Amino acid sequence: MAASGTPNPRFHLPRRIVAVVLLVLALIVGIAANVTVWTKDVLLDTNEWVATVEELPQQPAVADAIADLAVDEILAASEDLRAEARQSLPEELEFLAGLIRPALEEVIREQASQLIQSDEFQVLWSQANRLTHETLTAVLQKDDPNDLLIASDGEIRLDLSEILVAVRGELGESAENLLGPPEEGEGVIVIATVEDLGEAQDAVDTLESLAIVLPIAFWVLLAGAIAVAVDRRRFLVAVGLGIAAAMALTLVALRVAQNEVVGLIEDEATRLAGDQAWEVLTDSLRNQSWVILGFGLLVAAGAWVAGPARQARAIRDWVQRFALSARGAAGADLAGSRRSGEFVRHNRNLLQGLGVGVALVVLIAWDRPSWVTLVVVAGLLVAWLVALEVLAPRRRDDAPA
Repeated sequence: MAASGTPNPRFHLPRRIVAVVLLVLALIVGIAANVTVWTKDVLLDTNEWVATVEELPQQPAVADAIADLAVDEILAASEDLRAEARQSLPEELEFLAGLIRPALEEVIREQASQLIQSDEFQVLWSQANRLTHETLTAVLQKDDPNDLLIASDGEIRLDLSEILVAVRGELGESAENLLGPPEEGEGVIVIATVEDLGEAQDAVDTLESLAIVLPIAFWVLLAGAIAVAVDRRRFLVAVGLGIAAAMALTLVALRVAQNEVVGLIEDEATRLAGDQAWEVLTDSLRNQSWVILGFGLLVAAGAWVAGPARQARAIRDWVQRFALSARGAAGADLAGSRRSGEFVRHNRNLLQGLGVGVALVVLIAWDRPSWVTLVVVAGLLVAWLVALEVLAPRRRDDAPA
């Protein structure tokens, strides 16, 4: 018969199976939660969206695509430019009419490329994207959008006309006379219609709900897995490695999806622009996944350091000697230290889980966590786990929880 307070060995196998099943479910839900929360925070938050797309024109292929768009829009109303030029030129110079349009294309592209690198363009680009995104999200979230931003036919548009006006202003009077005044709707791109977005409103409602439910489900499943585990310290190693593996799978899936989606674009220049745009738009998701991956590895390392391996014991012994030396130098109360050690020994698993939980909450709640954030949080977590072992070194007769 098992001793009082010691788990009955007959239940070890069922507990291990349940813990593994709950951990696998938690990791699957965690992958979905990672992507869902990112999608909601970036695609449905105007400030985040504008901060993300601000980087797009800095990509060479994207900048070239915007310059090509400027050329097409400005010359769209000049299809008869060659005929008009031929009528205006003397008969002996009519051969020059065919050179005017290519020359204008080159001038417009050069001026547009220069403008794209300017601060003026960044302001115009951000304003246009902000207005369009605010309208889109208002419709998708069933709010009252600004009617001034929606055309009478229900179209939601990205208005880049101010950018084209700025390009025209750099062309000079002679080129402007050849092009004539801008046509109505020049530089205005239709994104969607209110009617089309009606079908997407339910999907957005579901996305917003999942962004709340999935993280909660992840925590519940993970807490349940740790609670029923036989040896919680060893199980924390598996948790950390599992989290790292889940994020690695997310990063691989992102790369595969990028290759598949961008590969559908036939035009090489457009495909290159699409590839760079994908990199920019998903950059925060990749960074977020890398941060969580690194955190998982550090959790596994911290739990391993707390274990019985010879190298782990050596690390703890060194830390303990250092701590004892520091306490002796500071004249610490040894009786108080013993009482603290007994408290830690009786509540070790709870305190370990509390440290991991607090660290994960900080990383999830932190807006755009960086590698510095990860290193600081993970360092504090490892220090916490090691401190628990220093305060209450494991005895040979300590039974797994």
